[in-house]
Amino acid sequence: MARYDLGLADDEFLSLTLVMLQVLVQRHIAERQYLELLNGIVASAVINYSMAAPDEPKRPLDFVFSGDVNSLRELAEPRKQTPEEMLAVLECQLGL
Repeated sequence: MARYDLGLADDEFLSLTLVMLQVLVQRHIAERQYLELLNGIVASAVINYSMAAPDEPKRPLDFVFSGDVNSLRELAEPRKQTPEEMLAVLECQLGL
């Protein structure tokens, strides 16, 4: 798993502490869940705008089959940005 899933060489794996390994595994799981959510976004868009669209629109989380769906809910649900977040994005884009 360490070599294939985490991309670690043998010496890198052996130099990890248990806490570091746990954090890497958690990041790997979060990345896989995020990728599954992205696939769910595409799948829901395809099915909702197809010629045989369902009566009730499908949500991206309807296509997430692994992991804790509740942890992905905040990524999938749109939310309004605060003025501070908008300013930070604008400053980043303008290089201020």
